[in-house]
Order: sequence, then C-alpha cells, then structure tokens
Amino acid sequence: MRSGLVLIVLATSVGVLAACGNDGASQVPPQASHPVATSAAPGGKPRSEAILKDPQQRPAGLPEQLEIPVAGGGDPCPPTDEPRLWTDLEDEDFAPERAAARVDVRAPIDMQIPGSVGICVGGMNPGRPGTVTLTAPSGKVVRTTAVTPASDSSPKVYQQFLPGAEVGTYTVTARQDGRTATRKINVRRASKLGVFLINRDPENWQMERDGLGRLKFAFGGLPPGKPTAFYLYHSPQDNTLRFHSTYQVTGDANGEAFLDLVVTDQTPLGAYLMVRDPARLHTSGAFGAFWHLG
Repeated sequence: MRSGLVLIVLATSVGVLAACGNDGASQVPPQASHPVATSAAPGGKPRSEAILKDPQQRPAGLPEQLEIPVAGGGDPCPPTDEPRLWTDLEDEDFAPERAAARVDVRAPIDMQIPGSVGICVGGMNPGRPGTVTLTAPSGKVVRTTAVTPASDSSPKVYQQFLPGAEVGTYTVTARQDGRTATRKINVRRASKLGVFLINRDPENWQMERDGLGRLKFAFGGLPPGKPTAFYLYHSPQDNTLRFHSTYQVTGDANGEAFLDLVVTDQTPLGAYLMVRDPARLHTSGAFGAFWHLG
C-alpha cells in the first residue's frame, strides 16, 4: 500500500502509517473516557494508554457516521537498469513501468513528522544482497535495511519519521556490488494536524486481535501543551462507520505526541478510523488512520 507518510493511501486523502516504533515503559491505567497522550522519544517518557473497548456518547455536532475510506496501493516497484531511488507515491504520477525513468531523483523527497514513505530501489541485480541506509542530518546512521531484489521487481524500503526524529535533510543510500544510488529527504515538523498509525507491516492494514496487545499512534501539528480531540469511528461489518470514542491528545513543545490503545479480547472486531475532523474527511489535507481488526 501507499501512504503519504505509510503506509496506505486512502481515496479521501487520509494518510496512514508504517513500521512499529519502540514502546515506552508504562502501566495500563483504569479505563479512561478521555486519555491524554504524553509525547515521548524512543526510550524516553512513557506513552499514554487507553483501553479500546466501550463506545462513548457522541459529542454534540459531531457526525454520527462516516463512509469507509477506499484503500489502495501496494503495487510492486518496477525493475530498472540504472541505480535509482524513487517513492511509491511518485508512481501515481506516471505509468509504473516508466516512473523510475521520469522521476527527478535529484529533487529531495518532502516529509513531515510523523510519517512514512516507501522508497523503490532500482538498478539492483536480482538475487544479490544489497543494503539501504538512512542517515540523519547529524550524520548518524538511523537504520540499515538488507534487501535482495527479485527478477521482476525492485525492492521497496519504508522509512518512517516519528516524534523525536531529527528535523533537516536525511540521505538514503542504496548499495550493491559496488553500485550506489542516493536520494535526499527533507523532514520537517507537521504544519497540519495529523495522526499516524505505527504498523509493523506498512502494506497491511488488516490486523489480528489475538496477541496484538496494543495499537500505537503518533501525532503531529498539535498546539503545544493544549489537548486536541481525535475521534474514533467503528464498523463491525465493514460498511458505514459510526462514532465510537474520543481521545484527547496533548502535544509537547514541538506539537508531537504518542498514544497507545490497548487491545483486549473484548475489543470489538471490525473496521476503525481515527480522525481529527470528521466533517472534512473527504477534503484535501484531512488526515486520519484506518485499519481493520479481525
């Protein structure tokens, strides 16, 4: 799936999420109607938690129901002869088989915190091991991913940027058998309110309730130190979503936060959507997180 920062891209311009982040040390509190998220860098302050279980009363004026967004993406990256790096979102602007040749790989990729982007790695020899390295503006290596290309497609590597990440220009470098390709990523703080589902598999929004434990969310563009309401909608039968619950999220000085939703064996199955402004769900710039619990 494609994501504006994940993940999956929804037809309603709802962005969703990418790989799993670190857990903060926290204890499960009694169920709360309005949990408040605490910003936390990996290994830092604990996340705030809430149990995803009982529906709440819908706030006055909030839409009672929403249509389920249409998920798309997940296409493989086409193979290329030359070493090149391009995003899976850039495939949307061109025919996939020609995208790698037409994208200006000298132009940096623009990203906001939080978010994730799938990067296609072209020009690698099939069956041979290679690596993709993400380097932060400070020069620190953030992560190195091993890849082995198939004969009919190029590898895709997801890079995620969560609260606590450095702001500035990152470098993605792909290497294999002496061949190298690089691309810059300009990462900045979010200018609009957004919620990002941190998912182990960026191309799979289907999740099994058994053994899941919790869902992890990152937020950006929040007013620092002030609670902002995000609304959860649910459908047990994958049709029309209805209001389920409200979560108050408070951003840190950078307007960023984390929130964990604890999933138990009583958590209702079905489709979920967390969104800041349900009334603007079908307008450009409205961000949310969509997933299915089975």
